[in-house]
Amino acid sequence: MANFRAQIYGTLGGSLPWSTGLWLSGDIVEGTLATDFGDVLFGAPQPVRSQVNLGVLRADHVNIVVHGHEPTLSEMVVAASRDPEMLALAKAQGAAGILVGGICCTANEILMRQGAPVVGNFLHQELALSTGAVDMMLVDVQCIMPALVEHAEKFHTKVVTTSKKARIPGAQHIPFVEEKAYDIAKDIVRTAIENFPNRRKVDIPPGKTDLVAGFTVQNTFTHLGGRYRSTFRPLNDGIISGRLRGVADLGKQRFAADGVIRRRVRRMASPVGGYDIGRDCRVVRVVNSSQCGRHPESPCFSSILPSGTCPAGYDGSKARGWRV
Repeated sequence: MANFRAQIYGTLGGSLPWSTGLWLSGDIVEGTLATDFGDVLFGAPQPVRSQVNLGVLRADHVNIVVHGHEPTLSEMVVAASRDPEMLALAKAQGAAGILVGGICCTANEILMRQGAPVVGNFLHQELALSTGAVDMMLVDVQCIMPALVEHAEKFHTKVVTTSKKARIPGAQHIPFVEEKAYDIAKDIVRTAIENFPNRRKVDIPPGKTDLVAGFTVQNTFTHLGGRYRSTFRPLNDGIISGRLRGVADLGKQRFAADGVIRRRVRRMASPVGGYDIGRDCRVVRVVNSSQCGRHPESPCFSSILPSGTCPAGYDGSKARGWRV
């Protein structure tokens, strides 16, 4: 795991300066182990309905945006946000409730298992703060824009770091220790609630998209063939007959341009389409095109995928998205 630790220190949002030039890639074995361990700790994902885009933020709620890659922190924050004590405290501060949404890979983690909404991908982090509705941006490691703290100063948002691998100058630091995970998560949620009355102007874009996420090899097997006849046969037959071009993995943190996404969506809707399995920030772009919420208007999908199955299977985060 030393390689993955070095990667965290040396990439965007880590503690090393960019001038060191230290850029290391994770190992597929480490990713596979992380996927399995995550399922053991938090349970295997199941198909779940949720929403994506900045419109998921709620003006009358305490909004906590978790950003990064470590699921232990985000899972505990979601659990703490549902604690009756925290909900009572939020109402005492004038809020109707507490919303925990995600950005980047952490978003995928809490989406897959908790159904938490996705605020956006890497490119949305500063835009989310610009709504004036984010009471706390909670970060751990990687993909954290260097100017995030400076940008947050223009609004009321608290930026809180939690990892010793990524302490950002100007941000409040609350060390996250697994042995005291839930108590620390409650302290984090409490800090966000206490910041709610400090809001200024709030301007949340109305746009948001419905989605279905939480797919794994096991539940896709059931989803295609049914509870009593689990099989990949419909998918295999579609490829063999030429009605389906194949299965593509939309992985890693590359941020496809709008033109690339539009071509991907047109290909899905063509008479001979392709089934996408996606993870990380890239799949969020596909989700925003409504391809994880419904069938496209294409005969190849309506004849292969049963009702409710979307043509872009939401697979999870980068660190734990090795199911493909």
